Amino acid sequence: MYKLLADKHLTWLEKLLGDSWEIDRFENPEELHQKAEDADALLIRTVTPVNRTTFPKFPEKLKCVVTATAGFDHVDTEWLKENDIAFSPASGCNARSVGEYVLFSMLYAYDFNLAVLRTKKVGLVGYGKTGRETARLLQKLSIPYIFTDPPLEESDPGQLNFSTLDDVLDCNIVSLHIPLTDDGNFPTKHLLSKNEFEDRSIELLINASRGGVINEKDLIRAQARNEVGRFVIDVWCNEPEFNTELRDRALIATPHVAGYSMQSKFRASLISCRFLTNHFKTMLNVVDTGYAIRSLKASTGLAKNASRIHPMFDMDEKMRSFNKSVRAEKFLELRNTTELRHEFPYFRLLNLDPADQETAKALRFEINE
Repeated sequence: MYKLLADKHLTWLEKLLGDSWEIDRFENPEELHQKAEDADALLIRTVTPVNRTTFPKFPEKLKCVVTATAGFDHVDTEWLKENDIAFSPASGCNARSVGEYVLFSMLYAYDFNLAVLRTKKVGLVGYGKTGRETARLLQKLSIPYIFTDPPLEESDPGQLNFSTLDDVLDCNIVSLHIPLTDDGNFPTKHLLSKNEFEDRSIELLINASRGGVINEKDLIRAQARNEVGRFVIDVWCNEPEFNTELRDRALIATPHVAGYSMQSKFRASLISCRFLTNHFKTMLNVVDTGYAIRSLKASTGLAKNASRIHPMFDMDEKMRSFNKSVRAEKFLELRNTTELRHEFPYFRLLNLDPADQETAKALRFEINE
């Protein structure tokens, strides 16, 4: 039997892994280090950094570290390699959820008027799994877009119609879908700073990737100079100590939850457990999630039912009430205790206003016509 030490907030593990695994849980760094000595594998989230500082010496028994998140800038992968420890992220687990957050933000910003949105051009910075899912939804809604991704273009030249970062930043709407890196050929830390904002006229900027890819002070300055009109911020530098001035200026401000949904959490656990069972040669159980379709009366249209469909609006309201002294504690509380939403295909919209049916179908809501 193998022993897995897992973050207490991760679900489905016992059902997916079965009898070949003993699962223990940790809640904080102290508990993590107390229990890690006996673990064969460690399963974490973004709130648990694994690097040379947090683990100057790994327990001898530990052979595998997995993060149940798509991003992994909280993990020093080179340090794991040096210690012969296998690693895997849950790539793509939250792509659908992030895409929905981004598209719903765009719709909200333009009063759910699809005709107006179709006159805009969207620029995607990054064309990995979340960028492609966002592009797929844009395509379904017939909203024009272009994208840039220099690392992908270098590794796969000629396969896709890449644009330059300059061209993407000249679009009406810009959405970020990149990891946070500060080394290599294409570092993304502060990718958008003073020089990139200068002389632009971005109507709407959405960041649901990583906080550090934008210089927050320069974004505030860019808005003051009308180089950026409105922005939606889900990710922040120095989380959970978020920038309250940035929050106050944002159209929507949320506590790093764009990728959060019932379905993305299940996918994260499934991808993580699949890697663990492959690595340790154990069986992965087949699990029926049993998610039921939720019916929602929507005769008044998408705009008036937006807060019933997506929690970003309620979270935004709560985020604005947090003063500086309690912002970190409240940020984490809001992130960890808000009930997870269902993704759009798990909603049945009843008697939806015909004017919104095209939009809703493209976003894969079930429509009762």
